[in-house]
Amino acid sequence: MPGYFLYSLQFEEIREKSKEKIIYAAVQLFSSVGYFSTSVSNIAQKAGVSKGLIYNYFESKESVLESIIEKAFEEVDLIFNFGEKTTPRKRLENIINRLFDNLPLQSDFMRMYLPVAMQVRRFEFVQAITNAKLSRSRKELQDILKELGYEDFEREAYALACLLDGVILNHAILEDDFPFDQMREFLLDKYVFTADKK
Repeated sequence: MPGYFLYSLQFEEIREKSKEKIIYAAVQLFSSVGYFSTSVSNIAQKAGVSKGLIYNYFESKESVLESIIEKAFEEVDLIFNFGEKTTPRKRLENIINRLFDNLPLQSDFMRMYLPVAMQVRRFEFVQAITNAKLSRSRKELQDILKELGYEDFEREAYALACLLDGVILNHAILEDDFPFDQMREFLLDKYVFTADKK
């Protein structure tokens, strides 16, 4: 029985690695040649797997795209850590710090993902996922800023969400030229440490 359990774990690990390879290859192709110009055969060739293996994990090219969007938003969920039990000020500090801590780890994926993100408005199913996920994170920011006493907390939360998106975009483009520490310090100072001066 222990041998079977070990085999199951190894199989699941191999399966996840194969799936990641497929997703990574699809992101590269969707970002460089576009979603519509990419075929499942192209993805298989880029990933170094058979076309049949792709259909073993994904129903269609659309479901590959859906997985890419889900993967991108997994990072958002990690950054926001919804349901965190602490003060609103500490929650906001943690969101900003996790975003910056995560940037160097995700920069390659984000550079490839951004052109894909520009194409998502063509797909209703992707737009629905995106709207739901963004609404959740924006609502979290609204709740935090409301608790911190911001009068116009809804618009302030939208502005902060745009700032955080801008940080991700600029870091993906500028890489080492991005003023990483200064921007982290600026956002913490503006929204966390001087929140009483709003």
